[in-house]
Amino acid sequence: MDREATHRQADGRHRDAGIDLFKALAVVFVVVHHVVDCGVSMPETPGFALRELRYGLHGLVYACVDMFALATGYLCVTSRKTAGRVLRPWLQTVAIGLAGTALCRAAGAETEASDWLRAAFPVVTGEYWYVTAYFALCCLMPLLNAGARATDAAVFRKSLATLALAAGVSSVLFPGDPFVLKHGYGFAWMLVMYLAGAYWRLHVAAPPRPVPCAAVAIAASHAYLLPSLGKRLLPGAAGAWSGGLDVTPYTSPATVAVALAVFGLCRNVRDPGSFARKALSSLSGASLGIYLWLVHPVFWRAFWRPGLSRVVVATPWQFVWKTALAAVCALAAAWTLESLRAHLFRLAEGALPYHGSEADAAKAAAHSAAVATAKTDCCRQ
Repeated sequence: MDREATHRQADGRHRDAGIDLFKALAVVFVVVHHVVDCGVSMPETPGFALRELRYGLHGLVYACVDMFALATGYLCVTSRKTAGRVLRPWLQTVAIGLAGTALCRAAGAETEASDWLRAAFPVVTGEYWYVTAYFALCCLMPLLNAGARATDAAVFRKSLATLALAAGVSSVLFPGDPFVLKHGYGFAWMLVMYLAGAYWRLHVAAPPRPVPCAAVAIAASHAYLLPSLGKRLLPGAAGAWSGGLDVTPYTSPATVAVALAVFGLCRNVRDPGSFARKALSSLSGASLGIYLWLVHPVFWRAFWRPGLSRVVVATPWQFVWKTALAAVCALAAAWTLESLRAHLFRLAEGALPYHGSEADAAKAAAHSAAVATAKTDCCRQ
């Protein structure tokens, strides 16, 4: 959800359309994941089509967090700036936390002193687990980036594959959390996916072919079928053990495969046209804010989760249109709030004596020098 690394050109013409699409898909997946996982009640015995549609979609969109970490590694491995990457998201998180709490209270939600305290200190209180993990990751980015750039490609690839497979297989086959990855809800797993994105940026030159990527994404998103198949095909205790496996946490090989496959598909994207490019750029840049508004703790417990629990579906068609409607409404509301927040931030920055990047300062200095030179030449004539 790193905004700074993708905003390298103000006019947007030099942005990477594939990365913008990937981040846009990631935030859409976040919204759909919450709709599907926390709402959409189905009958106790749903039909085959409804069950496959629900769990297949969930297996696809569950890769959202891995996708964000992967994009961050891809974008940031060649960057040497860290201060702005920590400060700006922190200010954004505090602003959304406090504003969201105030809006929810005005709408009738019950709030406590702890809600305001956690909103004011989001990192140390773990108000948003992703932000806390991202902050820890940012502290190590200079070391990670320098190590990634200095490591031989073969060593990098083997070490990363060993770590990801060991963590992923252990999370699926054995109970507990031996590598303290918090099943993907923490800094350690974000680090693994960050390094995967860094490796792709440094050592994968050509995009993979889209057809194999699509096949991997579809197959991996249906990994949820494996426990039930094992339970039916394996005898006795082996079948019972297989039926209890959880094959779809963030750390599982299936979820990682979905994220990598979708990333591979997006790397094949070229210039999508002016309108699509601007839309993707806007949605990609607002991805962190959309996430923060959507999962605001007070809004989540007072409005979002209770509202989702009332979404009931009985047929595949109901699942499609109700899920789509809920996701579009949530995305539009969060996008609108984030756009308003960003506009207010720009107004506040414009009121300061100086704001902007070093590149902006250099452009301003060059412009002033050009004007001064022109005036001098005019006086000489």
